[in-house]
Amino acid sequence: MRNLQYALSLVFLLAIGLFAQEQQVNSTAFSGNLAIDSRALFYSAPVEKNAILPEPQSKKSVALAGVMSLVIPGSGEVYTGRYLEGAIFFAIDVAAISVAVTYQKKGDNKTNDFQNFANQHWDVVKYAKWLLIRNGKDTNVTWINHKYDASTANLKPWQRILDWNKLNMQEDSANFSHHLELYGQQQYYELIGKYHEYNAGWDAYNFAQQDYYNNTPSIVFFYETMRADANSFYNVNSKAVAIIYINHLLSAVNAMWDAVLYNKNIKLESSIETKSSPGITEYVPTMKVRWYF
Repeated sequence: MRNLQYALSLVFLLAIGLFAQEQQVNSTAFSGNLAIDSRALFYSAPVEKNAILPEPQSKKSVALAGVMSLVIPGSGEVYTGRYLEGAIFFAIDVAAISVAVTYQKKGDNKTNDFQNFANQHWDVVKYAKWLLIRNGKDTNVTWINHKYDASTANLKPWQRILDWNKLNMQEDSANFSHHLELYGQQQYYELIGKYHEYNAGWDAYNFAQQDYYNNTPSIVFFYETMRADANSFYNVNSKAVAIIYINHLLSAVNAMWDAVLYNKNIKLESSIETKSSPGITEYVPTMKVRWYF
């Protein structure tokens, strides 16, 4: 009887020890073999403890990233953590703006140069009188101010044409393909250097030679060179401005895409893995972090 009590006490203590262990015992998994079942009872499989991972950083606003880069290229990329991309877009913007401003100023200065040159060396009154003579008309017309008294001596040639429409009518009578635009217009300065019928208004024009087409003073070629230089400067400016707009747009689109990638670059996955040993099944919660590049 005493031996039976010892045996029962031993079994009771063994049961308490089993419950104290962090494992689950599948009672239906015993094989009936004492050696195997004893190993199952006392086997303690290691349990991997997963640290609690911090929550991913807050998501980036796709719209905000796009607007930032649309206004200041590269700022949206910096907002999403793409610092190198941001620096590149910003550098392109600064360089393009610098080129645009520089060549706009060069074009303006050269435009002032050739306009001042034309004002000094091309005379619309001289051209108008040549037209009248060519059309068989009297040059003493009322739409040209011929007075050179104290009150009119300082008038510029273009100020002496009182009716510009009458001048254009004479051009129609001469079967010219163009009308001279009003003084100061862009076409005014273009036509007088581009078409041969305006040669008569330039200094050093030879009125004795009737063939105006082949009677182009050398001064005209110098004037056209100045205009070509101005146009070249403006062309560079236009290309730089186009680059600015394209850079702003591309940076905005890229920043929006970077924000999308930022919001997807961390993916937190949780699952429960099982570990089995003879007579034991453990359920181990796991957590995985995946980075996408």
